[in-house]
Amino acid sequence: MSSLYAITQDMEAVFKLVQNAVDEDGNPRELNEEECQIIQEWFNVTKEEFQNKVDSYCKFIKNCKIHAENIDNERKTYKAELDRLAARAKVQTNTAERLQNMLKMCMETLGIDKTKTELFSCTIQNTQMNVKPYVGDDLGHVPECYLKPRELDTLAIKADIKAGKLRVGTDGLERGKVIDEITGEAIQGIYATQGTALVIR
Repeated sequence: MSSLYAITQDMEAVFKLVQNAVDEDGNPRELNEEECQIIQEWFNVTKEEFQNKVDSYCKFIKNCKIHAENIDNERKTYKAELDRLAARAKVQTNTAERLQNMLKMCMETLGIDKTKTELFSCTIQNTQMNVKPYVGDDLGHVPECYLKPRELDTLAIKADIKAGKLRVGTDGLERGKVIDEITGEAIQGIYATQGTALVIR
């Protein structure tokens, strides 16, 4: 792993563990449970030990991020060419599908289900049934047994928390509950937690 930071000697074991975590093709892989446990033990320190090791923690994290950025930059160098090839392939695929649909429509118009030439045979056959709602229909008359359960609108909930219409309990039995500020009652079936992230600069 190329690095802009010097990895201190006490991080060498952890560095080697991560470096050697590769799959059967030699590509980096996610750490397994045992390897994660080994690294976790390195974090079991006192406050005094932590202060002595925090630079090593951050250097190693930065090294991993820099390596990831280098790999991502390499990926981006191929993206334009891959996009160009994908676009060309899609044009050919769409052209073939369009012509095939036209051929099918022509056979249906002529009442032909099957035809055969010296080179090809063409057959119109049933495929999987396709069920769709009418455009603009609100599905209000469709029986519940044919409808999927409602999905949670997390964006609307977050917006109402930000606007003060809802609040999130922070203490005791209310912790994590989403509470309606007007009624004072918790909304059953959902909870919210404040995410946190470590920022290293």
